[in-house]
Amino acid sequence: MLLIICASCGRRRTFERKPKGRLKCTCCGSLAVRVFRRIKTWMVIEDFDGRPDARTAVYHQLVWYAGQKGYKPGWAACKFKAIYGVWPNGEATWVDPVNPSEPPSIQLMHWINKENAAYAAQQRRLSTIKKTSTSHRERISNRNGS
Repeated sequence: MLLIICASCGRRRTFERKPKGRLKCTCCGSLAVRVFRRIKTWMVIEDFDGRPDARTAVYHQLVWYAGQKGYKPGWAACKFKAIYGVWPNGEATWVDPVNPSEPPSIQLMHWINKENAAYAAQQRRLSTIKKTSTSHRERISNRNGS
């Protein structure tokens, strides 16, 4: 049995096997869903429909996180687009960037940490590629120069 939890609205669904294709929350449209293959005893597994104002709440939480980490103002909008596939439209109208009131949920923090780890791994791969291509160019120029 699988437990699928939406990182945005908290919707929970249980399935016998994983549905095909990319998973998307049918409540809020989020692409950031988490699949638990092993359900722990402490997990709540009954179905839950989620928050109706999830998109606005997620944007507020992203703005709060960006403010805590010192990220640029557009970071929250970019992460919102990564979660929902669209830029924030009406969600940004009620956000106070100086004092947003809602810290991120546990599921959203897990998604942010996963995204940050993927970004760091990508940057490490790019830096090693640049180093190897530079050293290769140096070897070729040393052969031609001597």
